Amino acid sequence: MNEQAVSTLKAIIKELHANPDADRSELARRFKSAAVHVSAVDIATAEQEAIEEGIPLESVRKLCDVHLDLFTDEAQRSRAELPPGHPLVILYSEHDTLLSQIRAARKLLLPEGGEPTPSPAEMIAMVTQTLKVMEAAPRYFEKEENALFPVIERYGITRPPAIMWSEHDALREIFKEFAGLGPADRERGGRLLLSAEEILSSHVHKEETILFRTALSHIQPDEWRAIRRDFDEIGYMHAATPPALETGAPSAKAAAPPTSAPAVPAPSPPAAATEQIELPSGSLSKLHLEAILNALPVDVTFVDADDRVAYFNEPAERVFPRARSVIGRTVQNCHPPKSVHVVEEILRTFKSGERDSEEFYLHLGERYVYIQYFAVRDTEGRYLGCLEASQDIAPIQSITGEKRILE
Repeated sequence: MNEQAVSTLKAIIKELHANPDADRSELARRFKSAAVHVSAVDIATAEQEAIEEGIPLESVRKLCDVHLDLFTDEAQRSRAELPPGHPLVILYSEHDTLLSQIRAARKLLLPEGGEPTPSPAEMIAMVTQTLKVMEAAPRYFEKEENALFPVIERYGITRPPAIMWSEHDALREIFKEFAGLGPADRERGGRLLLSAEEILSSHVHKEETILFRTALSHIQPDEWRAIRRDFDEIGYMHAATPPALETGAPSAKAAAPPTSAPAVPAPSPPAAATEQIELPSGSLSKLHLEAILNALPVDVTFVDADDRVAYFNEPAERVFPRARSVIGRTVQNCHPPKSVHVVEEILRTFKSGERDSEEFYLHLGERYVYIQYFAVRDTEGRYLGCLEASQDIAPIQSITGEKRILE
């Protein structure tokens, strides 16, 4: 944390409180100038510390509203003219939805001085809608983390995606805490939303003025099309599938199947169906091998000896999102920054031969996810890579009694 910059931000908040008639635009300009040197989480920390040191929420909100408007206006002015269905147009729409919902809820839960307290019915309706949007927000984060960031990283741009991911994680934690609050926690909920709004507005500003501009200057049209396909696989915050990138028509994934099709000769079997892969215990065609791996009730990912993602299977239902853009990406960049050190330690012990496996288990909503890592070695013990297998074991844990093939 940049403690000096955080102190500067707190001083500006306190100045506004001490002099309510001060020029808010000038204070907001100074706040924004200091804010560019810190993370969005640091900005939220400065505001939280100011509140804890006795500055009323109303003073924080006044400055917050002004400088957030500056962030939002500058970000929107920087938007490129892009065709409907472009990945960045989709991200613009999704983070606009998330930010506007958080801001509306924050204003209702923390009304300005003199404004009437909202009715219980208004509160319930707003919180219900906010929770619904927060529940959909991970799809916005995951599209960036698993489809956009890997492509940007191919051009040697690694630091901005890491910062963006850490801010996603900070928002995830706030959303989780907000979802656990009760009806009596109105002010706490409002303060959480204030922190989320601060982080997200700064986050969006950096995305649109730095990250997205950089992406547009490097990523090629065929890569944007691949990113869009990955977006379709991961899913969207909004119910409707966005228009296709090429034509603006509904995407192929969402289009209805034709009512009839002309008769055509049956094609010859693809090479994948006939080319055999010889193994010690039998042989399989490439077609069969791919189908078998995708039929497994487990997410499988293989990371090679150079720590790069080499393969993942594509079952109908995944535990964690995967996009084909991650192929060739370092596994360290596939994890949140706060957990990279754990990944590196696992790989170190696998490569050194100290360990051959590791496991983790965690609750994700109704799922109980079991994650296993295995060192993959050849017959002479040389390290070839790491295999990750993840599955939801909640259905397995619920099994009781017996079900036999033959009674």
